[in-house]
Amino acid sequence: MDAASLTAVPTQFTFSGGLQAQSATVSGKDVLVTTSEQTAGTDYTVSVANSVKDTVGGAVVSPNTASFKGFRAGAVLRITEVQPSAASSLDLVELQVVTAGTTAGLLLQQDVNSAVTLATLPDVAVAVGDIIVVHLNGTADSETTAKDQFPTSTTPANYDTAWDFKGGTTGITFSSRVILVRDAQNAIQDAVPFARNSGTPPAAFPGNLQAIQAAGQWLPADCGGEPCTTGSTPTAAAVSADWTNVPTNNATPASDSVRRVSATDTNMAADWAVGAPSWGVANP
Repeated sequence: MDAASLTAVPTQFTFSGGLQAQSATVSGKDVLVTTSEQTAGTDYTVSVANSVKDTVGGAVVSPNTASFKGFRAGAVLRITEVQPSAASSLDLVELQVVTAGTTAGLLLQQDVNSAVTLATLPDVAVAVGDIIVVHLNGTADSETTAKDQFPTSTTPANYDTAWDFKGGTTGITFSSRVILVRDAQNAIQDAVPFARNSGTPPAAFPGNLQAIQAAGQWLPADCGGEPCTTGSTPTAAAVSADWTNVPTNNATPASDSVRRVSATDTNMAADWAVGAPSWGVANP
């Protein structure tokens, strides 16, 4: 974009809803427009005049409008409970809201390297302490207006005390894996490595663990001063939460899940244990 073409920003970028453009700066192909105060969550439309040009003199042409919502802070979530081995991959992941905001664009993923997106969360304004249950491969209906929008009485898979979100069609792989939440800017909000101490662990597991250690999301930060591996002291599995004893191929919800047992999030294995599930209510 040609910065020299931005000669009258308030008239070159016009908005619905009484919003006013105040300034604009160019960075390569992007134009960052600063506006008057936006009302959080309000639907706005911006229109760009054809006097805004690129570096070879080309004007902005149709479509020259776009819609967006007024700025809202993103919610910050913490993973609190996981069922990784349900029959038909009807797995569950429970999240708790640490910081209020919108869940729009937040991702629930498996692994860091070659990540698999398990769910893209819908646009819901959540409060501190709210519980979210993400249903993978399930029949749950996503709730966007209230926690009991689809009550248990009519949608048995849902929990009336939690926001129920329908996830994707990929279940959790029940081996040694990392489960994490990313925000809309791709930063990791929370991550937990889960080890299954049976069979051969995936070759990628130590690298995924090392990635969340490097991001400050898991402790210890290394294994005896060296990267955590299958042969380190302690091993990668030894410093991870252990979900080996979660029942396999069980009904949803299963008789046991892996869930937080510590009121303080220390980013360590001791925060987690396998036991009776508590979907839809705070852990521990």
